[in-house]
Amino acid sequence: MISWGSWLRGIAVAALMAGLAWTGAEAASTKVTIVGAGKGAGAFRQAGAIAEVVRPVAGAWLQIAILADSGIMKVEDLKGKRVSLGPKGSNTVYMLEVVFKAVGIYDSLRKDYLKWEDAATYMVDGKLDSFGIPNPIPGPALLQAAQSRPIRMLDIPEKALDAFLKISKAYYKTEADMSVYNGMQGKKIRTIANSVYVLAHDKVPAGVVYEVAKHFYDPKNRGFILNVYRPLRDGLDAAQDDKFIGVMKSFGLKLHPGAARYWKERSYNVN
Repeated sequence: MISWGSWLRGIAVAALMAGLAWTGAEAASTKVTIVGAGKGAGAFRQAGAIAEVVRPVAGAWLQIAILADSGIMKVEDLKGKRVSLGPKGSNTVYMLEVVFKAVGIYDSLRKDYLKWEDAATYMVDGKLDSFGIPNPIPGPALLQAAQSRPIRMLDIPEKALDAFLKISKAYYKTEADMSVYNGMQGKKIRTIANSVYVLAHDKVPAGVVYEVAKHFYDPKNRGFILNVYRPLRDGLDAAQDDKFIGVMKSFGLKLHPGAARYWKERSYNVN
């Protein structure tokens, strides 16, 4: 008998060869990349290629960290400080630039472009004042820093939140519980978030996409999936009703035919 794990690995390889991809935050969060992906950009660059949604995967919340004893209380206090914006070309750089430009301190920052785990080490060692990342909660690098020293997560200023909403309907304002981090027990922050989706090339056979969705959402596989990657809980929970279909349609994405077949069998409104 083929185990679920073996089946998942096999179907994932076949699907990826055919054009199935898990979007990064960029593809789910910005108007430019959503429209671009839908028209054949990036991994879907072949002429006429269309990226279509299979299912929700997880959520990403923008989290900006500082050391709890740093004396920094708000984003504006980072003026003139040393801040890592994340690796160049990453969605972290894009989102942090939006925040810092919205509050008028971008040009004053002493900018680094470190990998997130390196930024965590630098901050703990006192070589960096702050770093951030749009991640599920907890973010691994943020958790790494918090395990060494208590940290504080900063509220995203209202000006920056509004700036994101002007960029794309995929963003939404929210409060996020940061209790998982040492130094933030019982505390929430005001931040911006977005959903992340699995996209498929329109040439991926409908049967493949249908089987991926069917096995991913089979209740008996939930424990295995969460053991592999716990933040996938967000995607599993988001699919408890069909609201996610309306959200993804609002910013120009559509369901892959194989996914539409699966969700229709779940009595979801796919039209």
